[in-house]
Amino acid sequence: MNDERLEKLSTHIIERSKNRGLHVDVNKLRYSLDWQLSALPSGIGKSVLFVGVGHGHDALIGLLQGKFKHVVGVDPYIETDGNGEEDFRALESILSDLNLKSNFSIYTSKIQDFLVDKEKSFDLIVCNDVLHHIFVDKARLSDSKYFEKAVELFIQLRSVISNDGIMIVKEAQRFGLRPFLYRSGLLQGEVDYSTKQSWPEWANAAIQGGWHMDSLNNYIPYAFRNFSRIFDGFIGRYTLCDLYQLSFSAGDKEL
Repeated sequence: MNDERLEKLSTHIIERSKNRGLHVDVNKLRYSLDWQLSALPSGIGKSVLFVGVGHGHDALIGLLQGKFKHVVGVDPYIETDGNGEEDFRALESILSDLNLKSNFSIYTSKIQDFLVDKEKSFDLIVCNDVLHHIFVDKARLSDSKYFEKAVELFIQLRSVISNDGIMIVKEAQRFGLRPFLYRSGLLQGEVDYSTKQSWPEWANAAIQGGWHMDSLNNYIPYAFRNFSRIFDGFIGRYTLCDLYQLSFSAGDKEL
């Protein structure tokens, strides 16, 4: 049954991507999710909060593959911030088609508003390519007007995670080979690396928000997945791997 639903989801993702003039390889999406979750403790994923859930493709794949039990997706669905009303309607539609509405709750809200007075109910928080949309600044985060607000958000997120829960943050590097090629015009695209933050910026804000940093990993591009030992480090971070993931644990420390 899940194989049929995964096939239906794959068709949906491809059609949505074509409508946006994009080409998306579903195998790469599965690979990306496997990479994100590979270092996490077993059993994590019973109750998952996706910050800026957007189109929800990675969350849907996780549900259908049995990696997640229940997902809460929060997104204001503001077009200029990355995902709009059309994305919201498409996600609601595919949830119905896949019979997943009881496993996936969507809240059209800013994450800060959603978190007010929430209980500790999540064992995994996923922040995929979203923090730079919430705190948009070409200055380094630690030097910007948004630093304290970022710390406040991490404190809020810390308040809804279970004691043994995990938060993962996936973002793009501001510096490195790929950002340089974009800025020099040798690569074409709509990525604005000047608004991205290097990993220490988010790590610093999260740690001040009460989190403990557990790991830093490079996202190895799908085409180079067999060379992870070479690129999962400093060399990869500033050459092929413009994406990174930070993993944080909550522990039992009360704020």
